[in-house]
Amino acid sequence: MISTIKLFSFPRKSILTWFTEAWKNVSELGLREDDNPYFSRKIVLTNQVSVIIFSLAVVVTVGFLASGSHSTSVNWFLLLLVVVWSVPFFNYIGNRVLSRHILSTALPLFVVLFSAHIRAIAPESVHEASFYIPRYFLIGLSFIPLIFYGFEERRHLLFSFFFNVMLLLFYNGIMELMGAGLGVAEPVIKDPFFISVSSVLGLMVASTGYFFLGRMNRLYEIQIEGLLQQTEAQNRSMQDAINYAKNIQQVVLPKDNVLAKLQDRLFVLYRPLHTVSGDFYMVEESTEHIVFSVIDCTGHGVPGAFMSILASSALQRSMNLVGYERPATILEHANRLFHEDMSRSGNPDIQDGMDMVICSFNKKTYELQLAGANLSVYVVTDGGVAEYRTDKGGISMGAPDRKFRTTVVKLEPGHHVYISSDGYYDQFGGERNKRIGRRTFRDKLQEISASSTRLQHDHLLSFFEQWKGDSFQVDDVCLIGFKC
Repeated sequence: MISTIKLFSFPRKSILTWFTEAWKNVSELGLREDDNPYFSRKIVLTNQVSVIIFSLAVVVTVGFLASGSHSTSVNWFLLLLVVVWSVPFFNYIGNRVLSRHILSTALPLFVVLFSAHIRAIAPESVHEASFYIPRYFLIGLSFIPLIFYGFEERRHLLFSFFFNVMLLLFYNGIMELMGAGLGVAEPVIKDPFFISVSSVLGLMVASTGYFFLGRMNRLYEIQIEGLLQQTEAQNRSMQDAINYAKNIQQVVLPKDNVLAKLQDRLFVLYRPLHTVSGDFYMVEESTEHIVFSVIDCTGHGVPGAFMSILASSALQRSMNLVGYERPATILEHANRLFHEDMSRSGNPDIQDGMDMVICSFNKKTYELQLAGANLSVYVVTDGGVAEYRTDKGGISMGAPDRKFRTTVVKLEPGHHVYISSDGYYDQFGGERNKRIGRRTFRDKLQEISASSTRLQHDHLLSFFEQWKGDSFQVDDVCLIGFKC
């Protein structure tokens, strides 16, 4: 019984999605890639108006059938269905001018013929209102060509508009030809032709104002489109420059062969907020040591990327001077070199800097030495997760002779070490739109530590994306996991 209910349940979401997609597909019938935005809007508007009128005509036709009205009335609306539905069809086959002519002229003509037909078969309903009301509809419908045609299509616009004006001018004659004269309203309407001329003059005055207003709007649209194209070109140029900057920044990151050699015991999760990043990482290996570091420079994007290149240069020169064994000494020399590079600008207002952590692992003794500024080291053992905090305060201008302390941790095979910038655990998301937080981060590290390095990378990335959801990424993300 339960399965039967599920089988025949009404799939509201899927039907709503289907109608949305169908509306979008019909609206875009006849569009081409080389159409400008202004002309594309005309085609979409034509399709959408035809669908709306088609839907209304279906409802009215069903109403006529249900009320038992004269069959001729039903035929008029059936004819309207065919005419209106031909509009998106002609757009689809590429005859987009004809489709707009059909919609621009068929609707006013239909109003005239249908009102004449109703008055002919029901003369007792003819009164003063039946003389004026159709004209109001005709005046409104006469503006359709001004809406569907651009001012650069002046020939088509004038033709359709002229046809609609003639319908309004000779409205009385059409009524007489169809046997739908004024009837009982004749004593009330003193000069029907004067009323037709007055309606045409009123329409001409309104349409002239509409024409010049539309022309001014078109000029503004052309200017806006030009500015948008200029902005898009500038954005493409900037993006090309940023992409090139990304290639330059890749130079300071570890070589692929170094990471490939250590792939069974080390992984890197690197997710820049923008194309280039203020975070970067360093991995080096010697005969006795594996050194890995995460550096989080001030800012992100292009400013952060420039800082990362300066910081990488200072760090690499420091390691070349003192070797891989003493992280605190490496950090002290890097701090001094960073100050020297930044001081060359001569600008005392520069306060940018970086947070960083350096780990040096001895492959023979399984001893881990670490030092850093503002970032922590997480070690996962059988007893849980231990967090080792480094010195407070990031590296910045003002203390070139600063000293850093070294922390020594004795590890065993199977233990895991993780270092990360704050971009991972500061990410907002989840059910309550909160940060991941250090506690959740530590729990996640303990949960995944038994997996291979590749699976750990995938688990951490999947958890980050799932937590972030539809929220935007708040910062660059750089994380290294190491297996002893």
